[in-house]
Amino acid sequence: MTSFEERLGAIRLRFIEQAGLDADAIERSLDEGAWKSVRDLGHGIAGRAGMFGFDDLTDSARQLERAIDGAQPTDHLHALARALIADLRGLPRPD
Repeated sequence: MTSFEERLGAIRLRFIEQAGLDADAIERSLDEGAWKSVRDLGHGIAGRAGMFGFDDLTDSARQLERAIDGAQPTDHLHALARALIADLRGLPRPD
């Protein structure tokens, strides 16, 4: 394994570890009705997840971001946010 691959692996691991904290932050923002924060978190997750090959997570985050931008009904936004939270918490954890 090259030094670059090792560094990338370490950053990927950090992303996975951060995912639970991101899920918690989205949950808190939902509880507060802070949709801009939810959107910003989703936007950041979408970009980072794509770098590590988590395409489903990227799709979930982008779908939520677009729905917030499009002023979709709150119940739809909550469903999308809950799905993203589940995806974040469902990432494979290293042994």
